[in-house]
Amino acid sequence: MPELEWWQWVLGLTLTGVGLLFGTLAFKVALTFNVTEWLERRDRKWEQRIRFCCPHVEVYKENGQFMIRGLMRSPFGTTQAFCTQCGQVFIGGEDEGREWVEYYSRNHDEYFAKMKAFQKLTRKVQKL
Repeated sequence: MPELEWWQWVLGLTLTGVGLLFGTLAFKVALTFNVTEWLERRDRKWEQRIRFCCPHVEVYKENGQFMIRGLMRSPFGTTQAFCTQCGQVFIGGEDEGREWVEYYSRNHDEYFAKMKAFQKLTRKVQKL
């Protein structure tokens, strides 16, 4: 058996120490990692992204013309409204929905870009 040089001993001890450090760290992470919390956090993050990309209006065709309708609905007796497409709650009520309709009636390109991003995110979430 050949005798080891000093630098081989130092390298061997250093690598052993690094291996023990990574092993301890991996063990600690494995003990403290909660899969359920991680999945809930991931779902909340995706819901937040979807709500941000939702245009809160829809375009439909009626009598050969394109119309824009707000998706805000307000429960009876409340001042709040929610979007029926994404579930976002708005304090301003249905008036805020009218503002979205007016905005997107003037800016068609922004509506289509936002709707494209919304549909892309919903497809991605359905695959998860």
